Order: sequence, then structure tokens, then C-alpha cells
Amino acid sequence: PPPAPVEIAPAPPPVVAPPAPAKPAVVSVSVACPTRAQPVMPAKAERDGITGSVQARLTVKGGKVISVDIVKSTPRGVFDDAVRKAVLQYGCQDNGDQVVVALQTFEFAAAN
Repeated sequence: PPPAPVEIAPAPPPVVAPPAPAKPAVVSVSVACPTRAQPVMPAKAERDGITGSVQARLTVKGGKVISVDIVKSTPRGVFDDAVRKAVLQYGCQDNGDQVVVALQTFEFAAAN
């Protein structure tokens, strides 16, 4: 008897990877967050006459700052908490699910 015909299944369609997520837009903080709170000078730094600066990276989503990363701080650690506390109070543009990243530098100078 002749051999039975063999059915060959069609090849599955190729798997296509989903597109990579878009990188967050980097914008000016004044555009991303028009309502801003100023950091409070730490009392000890004020008493001791300490000056310095903090550069912070803000990640904004849905009109709120969802994370604050300290990029650079001089002197290190003295003003970081004041910056984080202030930035988390910012009122930002609501861009839905779009993530926006903004950089902001804060300068601190003692009054005395």
C-alpha cells in the first residue's frame, strides 16, 4: 500500500517584539510644574552659615511628582531632605500616563 499522506502544519507567524517604551521627555521644570513650593532652609545650616546647592531630577506622572532623585548635592546630604519635601508638593501638568522628567537646581544661602 502507498504511504499515508503526511500533513504539515503551517509555520506559526513570527513573534514580533512590542515596541520599546518611549523615553520620558526631559523638560524645564517651570513648564512641567508651574506650581512650586520653595525648600525651607534647615535650621542648623542657617545657624552655622552653611551655603550650598542641590540638583534634583523630578519624575512627573499624572500631574504629580512621583519620584525625586538627588543628582548632585553640595555639601552632600545637608539640603537633600528640604528639597525632597518641597518638590513632592509641586503642582504639575497632568499629561496622563506620559512620564516627564525635569531637572532643577536649588541654591541655599544663609541669611547671616
